[in-house]
Amino acid sequence: MILLVPDAPASVVTGLSEFFEIAGLDMNERRAKRPCRVRTASVQADRVPLRGKVIIEPDIVGRMTEPCDLVIVPALGPNVAGIRRRLGMEIEWLKDAASRGTRIASVCSGAFLLASTGLIDDREATTHWLFAPLFRRMFPRVKLNIDRLVIDTGKFLTSGGSNAFYDLALHVIEQSLGRDTALSCARHFLLDTNRVSQTPFIAFSAQKHHGDAGIGAAQTILEKEFSTALSIDTIADRVGMSPRNFKRKFKQVTGDAPSVYLQRLRIEWARNRLAETGDSIESISYAVGYENVGFFRLLFKRHTGLTPFDYRRKNSRSSRN
Repeated sequence: MILLVPDAPASVVTGLSEFFEIAGLDMNERRAKRPCRVRTASVQADRVPLRGKVIIEPDIVGRMTEPCDLVIVPALGPNVAGIRRRLGMEIEWLKDAASRGTRIASVCSGAFLLASTGLIDDREATTHWLFAPLFRRMFPRVKLNIDRLVIDTGKFLTSGGSNAFYDLALHVIEQSLGRDTALSCARHFLLDTNRVSQTPFIAFSAQKHHGDAGIGAAQTILEKEFSTALSIDTIADRVGMSPRNFKRKFKQVTGDAPSVYLQRLRIEWARNRLAETGDSIESISYAVGYENVGFFRLLFKRHTGLTPFDYRRKNSRSSRN
């Protein structure tokens, strides 16, 4: 069942509906005993306006009274501010569904609505990487992992960007209807069934809108001197903080530990050099501060999901001219 939320992207709602419809047709062709049926629900409105000037009439309005295997919360669009105030009734609806044993999944920013219920506190979850800093501030008890496209903790599932609803749907279909049906759907929509990470799509974006002068000064030092043999303790001393307090506060206001922030700076610079120049991987590794090229390769793949060679092959500017 798809929970309709006003102003949600119509493409996600209609895309999910079509995806499960194809799964149902595949099951019919296989003469499977278990049907695949997708329905829509609205908490209170009998006509729900979606982004893209689409209006949907839900199959169910109000409290869910029939058995349901899974409720999917679609992406909410970029406006996630004041979600508890705007969507208080949807929050209670989801709590009620969960109390009945229904699994609940979210797509992209729909994780904000799911997290607002408190149901995924102390659980691992994902959302679109752009929303990660805000999500961490709003829901510090949720264990956010933006590297993953789909995270399944059993009763709750979350997926990354809006188009990751395909990955979520494939995951659910393989679990519920079998791998053959999932592969059939993937072939129908020309999907890669091996995507597991958001990291190839994440661009480095320094989180500086926190108002902390000391941490801001540390970020500036890191950004100017990332290629040198920087010591985190030395940086803490330069901004007048104890190493322990510096590491704690840096992670609190930026979402990254200082060492991870430094790695991301180095990898971002390396990504640009790989895409824009013909410099060797070894020289780029040395230039960003890693004398061990093997370690650089491992770190690069951890942050981007690709080896330096594969990243250059896919993103080289010169190969497109």
